[in-house]
Amino acid sequence: MDFINRALQEKTRAKTPSKSIDGNSLAKELNIALAEFNLILENRNSLLYKVKTFDDRQLILKQTKSLTPKEINDEYNSLVYYNSLDIIGLKTPKAIKFLPEYNAYVMEFVAGENLNFQIIGSNTNLMSTLKQTAPILAKLHMKEFVGASSIYHLNILFEDLETDLLRFSKHEKRVLCKAKDSLIGHSFPVGYSYQDFSPLNLYFAEGVLTLIDPPRTKVESFLFRDLATFSVGLRKALLLKNPRTLFFTKQHTDSMEVFISRYIESLQVKTSVAPSEKIHTLFYLLVIQRLAEMIVFQNNKLQRLSKVTLKTRTISFLTVKYLRHEIHRIIRKTERLLKQV
Repeated sequence: MDFINRALQEKTRAKTPSKSIDGNSLAKELNIALAEFNLILENRNSLLYKVKTFDDRQLILKQTKSLTPKEINDEYNSLVYYNSLDIIGLKTPKAIKFLPEYNAYVMEFVAGENLNFQIIGSNTNLMSTLKQTAPILAKLHMKEFVGASSIYHLNILFEDLETDLLRFSKHEKRVLCKAKDSLIGHSFPVGYSYQDFSPLNLYFAEGVLTLIDPPRTKVESFLFRDLATFSVGLRKALLLKNPRTLFFTKQHTDSMEVFISRYIESLQVKTSVAPSEKIHTLFYLLVIQRLAEMIVFQNNKLQRLSKVTLKTRTISFLTVKYLRHEIHRIIRKTERLLKQV
């Protein structure tokens, strides 16, 4: 649940050498003839190859540049696990084969655009999509539910928020303390969240939600963590669609109200449901945690680059500045919420 501190530890991660792979090697591994084998994406962490067989089957080969053999195996096994879940309306790419020699694995290709690009390109009815995806997430959480939260879970969250990275003012620290006090005595569902439930990793079409990029390991946390991650990703997509949303947040606020209410309506777990204002208070705290985690990711990315251009450094600076702006904005929202109760 200490996602910020876990992200801070990632900055020491070294690159993992992986044996190069080509179409012929993969064809032997899969024991099928390949019509196409093309590199479609390379970033600091991985290589993605799109593969097509002569019977028009489309696959993706993911090869890591940063994970250990055990970690990439854990990720593959996680995909196998999510494949096994019998949830109406939910899919994950079918796991095809793990390739330990190449620190890679093969999975089914997911066609179409992710929700992030659908939002930016206005290719989706956002409210309709949110009303349909929220119950599916609730069904997933019902499978991953562990129990009700305690003061222990709340303490872990606040210990994570105490990092010097966030530079809270004295007033903001008081607001956060009041938020914590207001949550004591209330329980919230705890379990294994998806961890990266972002519009970038969601494909929604014809009532079916397809998730990519599964978590490598199960981490017990507030299940509302996935709501916070989705909220941050949705805000980013709306901002890319229209930069004016940096100052006018009504569409994002209304969208998340719909998403949260539909999710709560659909969530059936063996714990009492806290009052709406308590749910929103915890939600805001988890959003702050997610934003702080993204600041760490941004800093780590910069540190791992062997050569940093002025353009890269400027983009990184502006990204962190925006994330800090969002954190301060969410604290102000939390303060207004606390004054209402």
